[in-house]
Amino acid sequence: MEQAIDWLGRQDVVEGERIGLLGASRGREPAILASTLIPKVRAVVGYTTCGVVWGGIGEGDASAWTWRGQAFPWLRFMETEEQGERFEEAKRTGQPYFDAPSFDHSLQMQSDRVSEATIPAERSQAAFLLIGNPGDGVRPSRDLSQITVDRLQAHGHAGPFRFLAYEDGGHMLIPYPFYPTTMRQFYHPTVGVWEGLGSTAEGAARAAEDSWPQVLEFIHTELGD
Repeated sequence: MEQAIDWLGRQDVVEGERIGLLGASRGREPAILASTLIPKVRAVVGYTTCGVVWGGIGEGDASAWTWRGQAFPWLRFMETEEQGERFEEAKRTGQPYFDAPSFDHSLQMQSDRVSEATIPAERSQAAFLLIGNPGDGVRPSRDLSQITVDRLQAHGHAGPFRFLAYEDGGHMLIPYPFYPTTMRQFYHPTVGVWEGLGSTAEGAARAAEDSWPQVLEFIHTELGD
């Protein structure tokens, strides 16, 4: 990430000291993390945001993100026996699997480690526009986004930050307006299962239509002339 931002800043068409990052789904973690480490990052948009660091997806037991060779503190993905059985059934049948309950369970089981794994967003110089929806089938993104909002509020973050939530928005892999939202699942090849996005096509379309102009306005305000 550091090398990519340095390269971007050297381009003639880029204002090198004012970089914005947009992260959706798993990309929201490195977007927030990068803003705490690289002062050039002045604006962050996070779709279905997460305020803590999780382990990598698939086999293995390690943090998903590192900085200069050092791993960030992280939480393990954990599931109950019933959730594990539902996952295996979803793999056999091709029915969508909803991960969000397992993340809720993981937070409960590791409540004593959540603070350590929370991204220190208050160290960032960036402005934030975060989106986290109830009914997100992949992550409990409203609650996970609230962790970042609470952190910013508790530490008196000097920059502006906003939090949007859409009751029927689901997991927003496609945040752009007028993009088809009828596919409410996607295949995750790493774990071999169809992930359910949650909520409805109509709700996802309304969320995208409403949030997109606010994202553009935010970027223009924070990064424009």
